[in-house]
Amino acid sequence: MVKRSSSMHQAPRALRTSNGSRRRCCGRSELRSPRTPGAGISSARSRLERWGAAWLLTSLCLALFPEPAQAQIEAKAASSFEQEKAQAVELYQSRKYFQAIQKLESALKKATGTEEAEAQVLLARCRSAVGVELFNSGENKKAEESFRAALSHAPDSYAHFGLGFLHFLRLEDEKSKGHLEEAARLEPTYGATQKVLALIQYRSGRAEPALASVKEAVRLAPDDKESKALRDRWELEAQWTGKFTERTAGRFVFRIDPEIPPQRADDAVRL
Repeated sequence: MVKRSSSMHQAPRALRTSNGSRRRCCGRSELRSPRTPGAGISSARSRLERWGAAWLLTSLCLALFPEPAQAQIEAKAASSFEQEKAQAVELYQSRKYFQAIQKLESALKKATGTEEAEAQVLLARCRSAVGVELFNSGENKKAEESFRAALSHAPDSYAHFGLGFLHFLRLEDEKSKGHLEEAARLEPTYGATQKVLALIQYRSGRAEPALASVKEAVRLAPDDKESKALRDRWELEAQWTGKFTERTAGRFVFRIDPEIPPQRADDAVRL
């Protein structure tokens, strides 16, 4: 068996002298130049500058490229929001409005940026739908509360229409008109809004604007029989009432046939 010298597996030792330094490389000695005064300070300063540059670069990279864990958390939150939003839309389409609201409120907690505004718009529409259901059940006060709750989330045409119609039923025409005009601005293709506006104009004695509004309602909703009936009646009425005089009593305007005796007309207006 051949014995190998153990010195072959030992790293060469560096040799130093007071005037210089020596190192062993590949079996030979090499002299290094002695340090000059201040060389150590310059070397330390250079190392500090390199460390500072490296630290700044690392900080910029961390800011521009988030850590994988943080990116995964954000991606998971976005995915969770989209899933809950989709579930809420399905519940809304199934008329399960309360469940849809609960799902959206949960999604809102995970929303970021534009997602929050999107969730608020959907919440407004769901609460408006609840208001419609309450109105159809005769719960007008609760319906009004639901419509107002909807508007606390975001502008919504259905909520404005619902409030406008409730004010219309109470003969609060100015309040009704304000909500209906806003509903028409948000959703200009909804014929029912123009129909109720026409009724407000008609009962305030503004026959021509009323006829124009109801014609627009028919154009937007050709299958609405009530709008068609109002249009036909008001067109026929306009042929006979062109010479009628008008009298105002409270919220109402009376058109009076000139052939009716004045006293009889006065009595009719007082009633």
